[in-house]
Amino acid sequence: MGETSRQGTNNREVFLNITNSTLGQKIQITKERRRMRKKFVESTDFRTFLVDCYLYLNPSSYGTRIQERFRKDCGWEKVSALENRGDYKTKKDYVEFKVSYLGVANTYSLKQIRPWQELDRYHVMLIDSSFDYTIYDIPKHHMNELVDKYGSLCHGTSTANLKNQKVEYGWDFKKNKLYELERFIWKPSTKINKFF
Repeated sequence: MGETSRQGTNNREVFLNITNSTLGQKIQITKERRRMRKKFVESTDFRTFLVDCYLYLNPSSYGTRIQERFRKDCGWEKVSALENRGDYKTKKDYVEFKVSYLGVANTYSLKQIRPWQELDRYHVMLIDSSFDYTIYDIPKHHMNELVDKYGSLCHGTSTANLKNQKVEYGWDFKKNKLYELERFIWKPSTKINKFF
């Protein structure tokens, strides 16, 4: 497919080449994606790794891969899912990791937020369309407030979940609402987004 750059003209040329591809070329592209999915190799460069995850993996696969890569790079201890205490433990806190790429409608989506889990905080990585990312370090009580304000049920209806004590929530929010998270920006982000 050729090299791409962050300049608009080169990105547009690649997009047009894919759009104007023949059926045979499109089939070849899907075969390459399938092959890469089966033999996924993590780049040593974190940003390239994020691009490859988006390009080759589905959301259920890339979420765990990015979480594990981030955890290992930081040297934190993995937590067993049976403990219900998040994904990893820093020196002092139990943490749940969430990741979302910016969608085509300028929306980020966080899923499977489980308020009943005994954890201390959430690390939320939001990746923009240029694959720059920002990490937010959100204490659990603040995440619960945000879920109360913006969240919705991930599965079922309110009526169906009346007696269910372990309900999972999701949160879809537009890029222009990121100012609500600005106070939680964590220092090692590659890019600090300025919203206003």
